Amino acid sequence: MKSEDLPMPKERGCSSLRQFIFQPRGPSGHSWFRKARFAMALFSPFFMMGAVGVAKDIYLEKFGLDATSFSLLVTIGSFWHPFQDIIMGRLQDKEVLSRFFPVERWGRRAPWLLTHCIIAALGASVMYLPPAGNGAYAWYLVVWILTTWGVAGSLIAFEA
Repeated sequence: MKSEDLPMPKERGCSSLRQFIFQPRGPSGHSWFRKARFAMALFSPFFMMGAVGVAKDIYLEKFGLDATSFSLLVTIGSFWHPFQDIIMGRLQDKEVLSRFFPVERWGRRAPWLLTHCIIAALGASVMYLPPAGNGAYAWYLVVWILTTWGVAGSLIAFEA
């Protein structure tokens, strides 16, 4: 959509700009601001996976881990991922977090998006801080599973 196709407010000023941004419009009935928030909700999980996805190359090249042993870790993590999605979906359907986040106030999925984006961010933040020596193998596996757990929780909550 071109910028000249957008209906601009007739009056100039902050109130007309606020109305333009926050007033529901179009077939969806959502404002531009709500649409932007919706789109930005996906930025964090995909950014975390991008940051962690590059880590395997860094661990092999910069931290000097053995490629054969490291490929075993990636295989273990890859086999864990489908089970993780099933477990995460089940936990969300049972509303496990409703004890801390009341469903009436937060809804069924918003607590999962909030808490698991934080978990994924913590995992992605410490991914590049492995201990020296062979502890880096276990560090990678644990932090990678933690980060993918957070991303899976966020994406499942978003898509549900």
